[in-house]
Amino acid sequence: NNHSIFLWNGKSDKTSEKTMSDFQYMVECTTRDVIRILVERKGMNMQDAIDFVYTSNTFRHLHDEHTGLYFQSPQYVYETLMEEKKLKK
Repeated sequence: NNHSIFLWNGKSDKTSEKTMSDFQYMVECTTRDVIRILVERKGMNMQDAIDFVYTSNTFRHLHDEHTGLYFQSPQYVYETLMEEKKLKK
């Protein structure tokens, strides 16, 4: 299955359609939801939450199909991220 996303460059009336695999779609949705959880629960601003997620090993594992992390709920991935950050301190 492929999922379509529409990209808009903000300057023209044209959009481009790009398809992504189920895996990519699941990773993108989970990443979006984990960032939203950080903003809501930790009171982070959007950019800090994005940086927090994108610089983590959890994010790297989420993008590795072999870990199976992308099958887990956003809550589980969030808790994994919090454990990772706690261990780094």
